[in-house]
Amino acid sequence: MEQHELDCALIVKPAYPLEGLLRWRSLRQEPFVLIVPPGEASSDVTWLLSNYPFIRYERRSHGGSLVERFLQRKKCAPKESVETDPIEAIGLLVARGLGISVLPRTPALSVIGSRMREINLGADTFYREIGLIECIDNPRAPLNGDFWDALVAGGT
Repeated sequence: MEQHELDCALIVKPAYPLEGLLRWRSLRQEPFVLIVPPGEASSDVTWLLSNYPFIRYERRSHGGSLVERFLQRKKCAPKESVETDPIEAIGLLVARGLGISVLPRTPALSVIGSRMREINLGADTFYREIGLIECIDNPRAPLNGDFWDALVAGGT
């Protein structure tokens, strides 16, 4: 975006402030949830984080750094078994009973369906924001508006 190679991009909101001619349009917020294997009966987040292998959302990613801050606030040091970035891969590992994870509730997890269970984090819930970043001095900026309107109309 900053090199004007793209007109716009649908992304996770960056952790740094946007400067210059870049504009952000928020599309949705995805709450983070604890995902556990489908047979797990407990909903006690602290107990689960202390007693299951933890499949970590890659901490160098923005979402992974949000998870790290959550764990620090909860004073949890889970037993880590894997650290990776693709949300779908983490969901599949959890669905196969290899551990638990904290991930954003995103459509990407719908491919796994009922093979895992989501537990809300209650008062500890945090979010990642999905939206459109665009350069407002682009001569094709009106097309970005049309793209935005289509996204909003589609309920994305």
